[in-house]
Amino acid sequence: MENPNESFKESFTSDNITKDIIKNVPQIYEKIAKEAPDLIKEVKGIKEELLRDIDKKEKNNGDWFAKLVQKVIEAHSENANYEYFKNKYSSEDRDIIARKIIESYLNISIIIGMTSGATGGILGLLSLISVTFGEIITIIYYQLKMIYDLSIVYGKPLNMEDPEETYKILGVALGLKTNHVGNETIKQGVNRTGKIIANRFGRKEVLKPIQSKLGMELKQKSIKDIASRAIPIIGVATGVVLRSCLDYTNTHNVAINTLAIYRLPELIIEYFESVNKISRDNGKSNKVLAKGCLIMAYSDEVVDINKTVLLDYIKKNYLVEDKFWNEIKNGRTIKEKDFFNDLEHITEREELESIYNALMLTALADKKVSKNEKRILQEFINKMDVSLKELDEDLRRLRKCLYIL
Repeated sequence: MENPNESFKESFTSDNITKDIIKNVPQIYEKIAKEAPDLIKEVKGIKEELLRDIDKKEKNNGDWFAKLVQKVIEAHSENANYEYFKNKYSSEDRDIIARKIIESYLNISIIIGMTSGATGGILGLLSLISVTFGEIITIIYYQLKMIYDLSIVYGKPLNMEDPEETYKILGVALGLKTNHVGNETIKQGVNRTGKIIANRFGRKEVLKPIQSKLGMELKQKSIKDIASRAIPIIGVATGVVLRSCLDYTNTHNVAINTLAIYRLPELIIEYFESVNKISRDNGKSNKVLAKGCLIMAYSDEVVDINKTVLLDYIKKNYLVEDKFWNEIKNGRTIKEKDFFNDLEHITEREELESIYNALMLTALADKKVSKNEKRILQEFINKMDVSLKELDEDLRRLRKCLYIL
């Protein structure tokens, strides 16, 4: 399998980001200081401004997050648009623009860490935790800007007037799962289907407690992440390099999460269409294809929203009898043995490869392959004479196609 989009470059992996950043942070910061000293002044000024604007009560109850959100919207809503980014980065390729936007915010994350003033060793870790609020709000402020910029680049501007969209996108992008903010404060504004609803106070009033809850959870999560991620590299780097490394990796993760919201669904479909050899009107084979995507999408207890992207696309664009979809809608469960029994009737190698790709795309839609998904894929490759080593290599290549960082 080859990458169908040549503009995608080989990504960093989570294993080598920390190592690379520890080694390169001082040089990157020195280059920024030499070529863009005003950017360092801007970051320092933003941090001071945010700390002045947020009082002790807001810091403790999470209302600081609502202030950051409002500040980002006020600064961006009038001036930031696709034309602006296209001219700024001299490109019409949205993926290239997105990469450059993310790189600029990764540089800012290095500035934030390098100007935080921590010491080295274990004292650096203690300093990191005790004086971290200013750094937390500064890094999250710029991460919010990055999320907003990427939403514009991909033609889906973040609408902060829509509580449902705000809760979903900001929570996921910043690394909070639904259960992180599922306490009573949130439940007051969420119905049983998980959708946020307006009450008699209006949508903005529903949004405010959600933002506050997010703020409290983000603060707690940031401190825990700092402690857990710092321990393996204590003694390897000075305090400021350590902080820069942590801020960099955190921003990198937010970028990946944001791209998973705005770009990944399209990438899944684009890749599938580039390799699929099953005709759209081949009802028999498409039904097997749909069954495969279905069992893979629901193979784990938690179903990420992107796990059903390909299944929904097949339902809309490929011939599969209505009876099948109606049965699924009415609660029929497709068992793995049903899928593998039907698979015996697929004899064309190209069609098997198409289903193979669809299974891998669905498995990787949440950025990881679980043990259950790997087991299904291992059983499938027995039908194709593909080795486990080849499966791992195919998954690795496909992951690079889907995740452009």
